[in-house]
Amino acid sequence: MPTGFLAAGTILASALALGRRALLPWRGLFRGRLLFLVFAASAVRGIRSLVILGLCLAGCVDAWLFRCLLAGGSLLLLHDAWRARATLKALLKTIRLDGMTMAQVAGAALLLAPMAAGAIAMPLDYDAPEYHLGAPAAYV
Repeated sequence: MPTGFLAAGTILASALALGRRALLPWRGLFRGRLLFLVFAASAVRGIRSLVILGLCLAGCVDAWLFRCLLAGGSLLLLHDAWRARATLKALLKTIRLDGMTMAQVAGAALLLAPMAAGAIAMPLDYDAPEYHLGAPAAYV
C-alpha cells in the first residue's frame, strides 16, 4: 500500500510541475492560483495518457522510460518548491484556521480515512496496451 501512495504522489507531482510550466503564459485566464494548478495538473495527466497510448500502439513503451519521466517531473516540482520557499513560508503565516475550517478538515479526514485504509497498491506489472485496448476489444 505505501508504494501505491508513493506512485500516485509521484504521478501527481510530475503532472503538477509540468503543467504549471506549460500553462504559465495563460495563468491570467484563471480566477485563482488553486484553479490554475488543478487545471494544469489535469491537462498534463490527460495529455500524458494519450502520449502513452500512442507510444504503446507504436510498441515504444518501456517501464524505465515512464519511471524516468515521472522522476524528472517530480524533481522539477521539488526545484520549484525550493525556489519558492520564502513565498511558501509567508503564505503559511497568513493562513488562519477558524472553527468552521477545522470542522471541515476533520469531516474530510473522517470520510477519507476508510479509503486510505483500503487503498489499492498499483501493480508493478502494469500493461498499458491491455489497459487501453482491452475494453474496446470486447465490443469489436
